[in-house]
Amino acid sequence: MTASRRVYLRGIARRSPEGTAANVRPLDRSRTIYFFVDDLHLSPTSVGMARKTLLHFINDELGQNDEAAVTSASGQIGFLQQVTSERAVLRAAVERVNSRASNIRDFERPPMNEYQALAVDRNQREITDYFIEQIMRENPTLTRATAENMVTERARHMIEQSVSVSRNTLSSLENVVRRSAEIPGRKLVLFISDGFFTQSASSLITEQLRRITDAAARSGVVIYTMDARGLTTNSSQDPAQAQAYDPSGRLQRLSTSEISAAQEIFHNLAADTGGRALVNTNSPERLLTKALQDSSRYYLLAWQPERGNEHSSKFRRIEVKLLNHPELNVIVRRGFYDTAPEEQARTNTARNSRPQPSPSPDAVLLEALHSSSRRTSLPTTLAVAYANLRNDGLTLNTGLQIEGSALDFQNTNGQLTATADVACAVYDDEGKFIDGFRHQIGITAHSSTAPTGRSPVIYVHQFKITPGLYQVRSVARDARTGRIGSAVQWIEIPDMTRGNLSLSSVFIAERSEAQGAGSQNQTPQEIISTNADHIFQRSSSLRFLIYVYNAKRASSEPDVAVQIQVFRDDQPVVTDTLRKIPIDSSTDLERIPYAAEIPLQDLPAGRYVLQLTVIDRVARASASQRVSFDIE
Repeated sequence: MTASRRVYLRGIARRSPEGTAANVRPLDRSRTIYFFVDDLHLSPTSVGMARKTLLHFINDELGQNDEAAVTSASGQIGFLQQVTSERAVLRAAVERVNSRASNIRDFERPPMNEYQALAVDRNQREITDYFIEQIMRENPTLTRATAENMVTERARHMIEQSVSVSRNTLSSLENVVRRSAEIPGRKLVLFISDGFFTQSASSLITEQLRRITDAAARSGVVIYTMDARGLTTNSSQDPAQAQAYDPSGRLQRLSTSEISAAQEIFHNLAADTGGRALVNTNSPERLLTKALQDSSRYYLLAWQPERGNEHSSKFRRIEVKLLNHPELNVIVRRGFYDTAPEEQARTNTARNSRPQPSPSPDAVLLEALHSSSRRTSLPTTLAVAYANLRNDGLTLNTGLQIEGSALDFQNTNGQLTATADVACAVYDDEGKFIDGFRHQIGITAHSSTAPTGRSPVIYVHQFKITPGLYQVRSVARDARTGRIGSAVQWIEIPDMTRGNLSLSSVFIAERSEAQGAGSQNQTPQEIISTNADHIFQRSSSLRFLIYVYNAKRASSEPDVAVQIQVFRDDQPVVTDTLRKIPIDSSTDLERIPYAAEIPLQDLPAGRYVLQLTVIDRVARASASQRVSFDIE
């Protein structure tokens, strides 16, 4: 709700179904942000601004619990165009952002730009007359009717090209908005573009804008728009573009409205979906911060619309006003279809199609493995970590965890047993398959009752790997019930052969009170019980293990120290003093291990990040690793 100054109404409380005030939990909030880069309408100059804005968000605004995706209209980002919390993935996606803009021009004389063609198409006589006069001056034998036909055909051809590119952009944006429905909660889409003209072919463009508005309402999406040009001038003042000779000033007068016409798409998308248009500024980072703050503070209004014809595709407009507050403006999604366009299309297709045979269990498993949407009917989590081991070299360790209570256990010869199909695939940052497996595993319960939720089934697999950025996909299927669960993780593995200070992943696991502290002769690996979901009880302790590589040696041995920190909502809640990593005669100086334990009883339930910072005092270098975990 906006006025001449920002207003947030007070006294509005979150309510429970019974109507009593409910406690609002301010911590552990998360955001999902999609960056849609309209590279089909992005000049090479604007690419730099777009990248700068994206990197500002990744480095300074991406919160501990946030997820984001960098997408584009052309699809040039490819496999990296996915929602993730991994900064390495987002930065790699930003590097792929480039201009794919088409210069909507021809080689005829006098030069005609896209906005001038639009004016001709809309029958603005002084612009049409200018081009007619110029053609007749160069071709005196032509009749005026012939010259006018040449001008209008030339303009029509340019507009057809422009509309085709614009529709491709809007189609890609609609796909992103609709796919976001797979993620629960409210989502923010930031549309970054140089803008384009929507005044031509109004029926086609208007229909696409309505579809996007409907998709945003159904997916919980708010669209903010940003003009990547910043403070800019119209094309008549661009020395890089050929300009027509116009002593009459007709083209100059037209160009005064060119910028606002190209920005109309920003205002339409934002206004219809409850967002804001961020235009005419050379400080995009400041506006982005403001947009993120706005999207974190809002009121949810809900009502049940009258039930219309289920086969109707009529678009309904929404208007919200505050009684007795004319100075306030409500920013709200402005419309929806009675029936979502894609649902109507599926209904029509189903009526005209023949029944298809049910897919095989193997086909269902592989489809879930390759699907972009997560399957949740069988609770499944995945942990990935890397290490450079003495005997095995650089390895990628995967732990696929299935909640035991979700499996269908049957009594077989006096034992409770279950069967699960598991599969895993490793892809590089181009989406190329690197390695994988598919196995069927048998599970036997160790008690007279089926396992509880705290008795998980964990399947561990190790891959040989090379440095790079990888995505690991996993899927599990209960062989009896057919229920499926899937999980995806990204991991970046550094090139340790360069000699820089490097760390392994942080291996974490839980030690309960019942397990005791362990004997002094036990190794860290022996006293750590694996849990891939990284969920810990407050009564337990978190144990971790990390390896340090390429530590420089002083006169006899390396001098490395470690600092332990625990964060919640990006704020440190535990900060330990700098500790020297102990080294003795048995330590492998090529891979120095460090293990420790953090009691959790003083930390409230919530989502946390463990950060380990290792300092090489000899090389005067440092490296950090982070891992997320939850406390129940």
